[in-house]
Amino acid sequence: MKRIVIALLAVAMLLLAACAPAQPTVQPTEVTTTEVTTIDITTTQATTTEVITTTQTHEFAWPILFVPNQAANGWDEIELIIRGYPSEATLISGLVYHSALPQGSILRSPDLREDILHVDMNQAFAQGVNQMGTTGEWLMLGSLVNTLLAFHDNAQWVQITVDGQPLETGHNVYYEPLGFSASASPSQTRPQTR
Repeated sequence: MKRIVIALLAVAMLLLAACAPAQPTVQPTEVTTTEVTTIDITTTQATTTEVITTTQTHEFAWPILFVPNQAANGWDEIELIIRGYPSEATLISGLVYHSALPQGSILRSPDLREDILHVDMNQAFAQGVNQMGTTGEWLMLGSLVNTLLAFHDNAQWVQITVDGQPLETGHNVYYEPLGFSASASPSQTRPQTR
């Protein structure tokens, strides 16, 4: 009987741990009280007052970056440590830093519509992707798509454009949004709806 109770407690603790948030979020507002002494120079009288200051404090956030692994058959997950709440631009900078995206890559305008995150990238991104072989291209796109989908809970697909036009490479024209990919094979495209 004792073993059953211990086993049930262990299962309950695991379930509670699984329900905990994956990333810390913004902490409550911090309130500080400071005494300020002011002196009136005409009367030389000192007055002490309490000043209450509120400041928003942030914990660190740990968004996940998907970076091509050394075997070139998938991605390693790297936690990017950021103070406060990260943006898509921060994620792109992290991917560039880890050489998962070409130098100079900039995400211009992320826009979530329904379950599709529309991202418009710059020419530096397109030129870097165009210099890759098929596997390198897919790893680079997978890094971008997987990272953005891990960041956006409500998105299931990422539509990539460059200067407002579908991304065009030497291997493909990406008219359709891309989904999360667990391996380096271009099998996760959104089914066309017509």
